[in-house]
Amino acid sequence: KEPVVVNFWASWCPPCREEGPTLAKVSKIYEGKVKFIGIVTNDTQANAEAFIKEFGISYGNGIDNDNIGTNYRITGIPETFWIDKQGQIVGHWIGAIDEATLTYNTQKLIQ
Repeated sequence: KEPVVVNFWASWCPPCREEGPTLAKVSKIYEGKVKFIGIVTNDTQANAEAFIKEFGISYGNGIDNDNIGTNYRITGIPETFWIDKQGQIVGHWIGAIDEATLTYNTQKLIQ
C-alpha cells in the first residue's frame, strides 16, 4: 500500500479553485510515492471535468455518489486528508491549502 492524499472539492467552490493549481503541482512532485485522489462533492460530471482540465490535474477524481464525504465527516469543501500506508488518517486540513502546508504534510507520509 502507498500513502494517500484525499481532497474533497467542487468546481463552483472559490477556495477549491484557489488550491487547484497547488494540488496539481504537488501531486506531480510526489507521483509514484504518494497517491492523490480527488472526490467531487455536489457537482456535475461536466463541471468537474472542465475543472480538472483547466488546472491540469492528472490524478484520479470521482463524483461522490456513495457519501464518502459523510464517512470522512467533512464539514465543507475543500478538505484534505493524509492517510498513511496503514490506512490511518494522520492529517486533516479544512479550507484552501497552500503549497507549503500541502508539501510538508505530504512529505511526512513518506518519511
